[in-house]
Amino acid sequence: MVDGELAAWWGVLGLLVVSGLGALVALLFIAAPFGKFANSAWGPLLDGRLSWGLFEAIPLAAFWTSLLVGVDARSLGGVQWAVAGLFSLHYINRSLVYTVRAPAIAPIPLVVSLAAAAFNSLNGYANGRWVSVFGDGVLKATKPYDPRFLVGLVMFGVGMWINISSDNILFALRRKRTRQQAEAQPQGETQTQGSAEHAADAAPQKGRGYSIPRGGLFELVSCPHYFGEFVEWAGFAIAAASPAGAVFVFFTMANLVPRALKQHAWYRETFGDQYPANRKAVFPYVLCRRRRHCGWWHGWQLYKHRCSFI
Repeated sequence: MVDGELAAWWGVLGLLVVSGLGALVALLFIAAPFGKFANSAWGPLLDGRLSWGLFEAIPLAAFWTSLLVGVDARSLGGVQWAVAGLFSLHYINRSLVYTVRAPAIAPIPLVVSLAAAAFNSLNGYANGRWVSVFGDGVLKATKPYDPRFLVGLVMFGVGMWINISSDNILFALRRKRTRQQAEAQPQGETQTQGSAEHAADAAPQKGRGYSIPRGGLFELVSCPHYFGEFVEWAGFAIAAASPAGAVFVFFTMANLVPRALKQHAWYRETFGDQYPANRKAVFPYVLCRRRRHCGWWHGWQLYKHRCSFI
């Protein structure tokens, strides 16, 4: 059974790689229609909080089902439980804690929710099965003090901290925007500049109440929450010595790097000269030679925008 399933497992990984490549190409041309880029033209919209909570809970169910089916849980070693705990910690945060703490989550098109649910199901299965079955020998041979495992743990922790701390800054901005909208300022009046505690600059009117995020890694990149996810899942893949984890990192970057480029371009277009000129899209401290018009390929011509990617 395991030998037959192993071929299917590799098939799932291959499907995720191909899907990631397809997503990468598509998302270079179009913005996934949620958040700042929400678009009802993509079909029926679901309640954002409910939809987010559900499709982020799916990988937990898929992971633990695939981890435990046909496996004696008592046979699993400490490193295997630790790796399973990392995966679970992330998705408990994303499906429950994030959903409760977020001041607002914009409606999400049904097609986006279904696509996320499909990926999360396959990804949860692939990673859960690695931990208990296909990576059983590797993980049982891994000691808690092995350098690879420790490096992975540290990377996961740092990435999760970056992700959550960046979310906190964005949450503060959303709460501030909600308060300002409730105060119903006269049209055309400039919004009050945010304090350091709110980590924000006031947005011009064309920004529809949005503000420039300040603090943490927002001083270096426009989307540090995405960068945190890259570091987090790279750490998971290293700690688990997992091909499924490596595919997960690739798929995450294929989806979020194009979105980071678009968010970065949106910030620049919205705030103009107010937006920090040295801020990159998602990767800190990766500099290009010319400050303006890097000419990074976007689709066929990635972005003729000011150093938007790196």
